[in-house]
Amino acid sequence: MADYFTPRFSLLSKELIFLNHGWGTKKTPGNLETQNPKIMSNYRKFRQIASYIICLNDFDSSYFLDCPELKDLKKPKFQPLGLPRNDYLVKHKKDETFRRALVAQLHLKPDDKIFLYVPTHREIKKLDEKVLNMILKEFKEIDSELPNRGIKILFRPHYFTTNLSREISKYKNIFYVGHNVYKDPRPLLLSCDYLITDYSSIFVDYLLLEKPVIFYPFDLEEYESIRGLVISFDNPLQTPGPKISALLDLIYLNEAVFRNYNLMESVAFFHKYVDGHSTERVAKFLVDLLEGKTEKSTFSK
Repeated sequence: MADYFTPRFSLLSKELIFLNHGWGTKKTPGNLETQNPKIMSNYRKFRQIASYIICLNDFDSSYFLDCPELKDLKKPKFQPLGLPRNDYLVKHKKDETFRRALVAQLHLKPDDKIFLYVPTHREIKKLDEKVLNMILKEFKEIDSELPNRGIKILFRPHYFTTNLSREISKYKNIFYVGHNVYKDPRPLLLSCDYLITDYSSIFVDYLLLEKPVIFYPFDLEEYESIRGLVISFDNPLQTPGPKISALLDLIYLNEAVFRNYNLMESVAFFHKYVDGHSTERVAKFLVDLLEGKTEKSTFSK
């Protein structure tokens, strides 16, 4: 298990404000983390000194830092102000220059259907290796089939995964867009037509673009045991997209299946704000905090 929750805090201030990198999908702490004394010690320290947590929606306060091992500690105040980084998505969601640039860079056809595949990591090295090998095997099987439907796949593994440029370069219709090549995933989200993921919170950000999501939760039971989820794959509001059992299923998807999901209802479930002004709200919150006016703020635009 990766010991990645190792916060480093400066205690020069009386207030610690936490801005998480992703919201809406996973238990935090995760199931395996609760069994690790070192990690849980870090979570306890974090909960003891965190005053405010900036999140997307009131839903986030229902699971984050919420487990029996932490119940004896005071819970931080959750501020559903939205993530500043997502303002970029909202403000550019109709900007076609990102797609045109990517098409030119990868030598794609303008009418290609671009699928961005973003699986998350499994928190156990052997499982990560097993999952990656399975994905690469599927890539080998489907690469020659993708042109029949005008499909191109962009593969962005979790940033814990090492460079796969050489491995992916052998395919004609699958392209490596890992974090060591594309540091910022947002232009990729703006460029693609569909997002494929399993349990990554990236789909929550992607919903702001109102574009289709496809879920590939091939090891759902195992992942539930290892990490634990706060969303259900049986609930179309929480996982608003078709569930496939193999990447080859992408070839057989049609537009009708996506009409079974109401993306706007899902956006409203995960996001309190969709206006692209989260940066201003967070800035106002910080200024009000410094001036002692936090409790009086409404944090609305």
